[in-house]
Amino acid sequence: MTKRLGQSFYNVSSKELAISLLGKILVRQLDTGETLKGRIVEIESYPSSQDIFSNQKENNEPIKPGTSLVCVSYGLFWLNISSNDPNGVVVIRAIEPIVGVKGMMTRRNRK
Repeated sequence: MTKRLGQSFYNVSSKELAISLLGKILVRQLDTGETLKGRIVEIESYPSSQDIFSNQKENNEPIKPGTSLVCVSYGLFWLNISSNDPNGVVVIRAIEPIVGVKGMMTRRNRK
């Protein structure tokens, strides 16, 4: 059985959230029933709207900590998770595949 992270886990600064997310397992359940899992092994912390991956670039309202967003930069898609810093996010840069490796590989280069 897996344990989901509660809202309070995300209600910290971007730096604290980034450190806490390292080593956590990211899980995605597809409509087909296939499950994909990967360990978070590389992250970046962006504490304010002055940073490139900030969740406030296109939004006027603050986003609740723990909200996941996809950002496109230089043609690449990045998963961002908002923190309690004003306009701060953590960027998931890399995961180590654990379950569903073939499924991840087929989706990796899709347009």
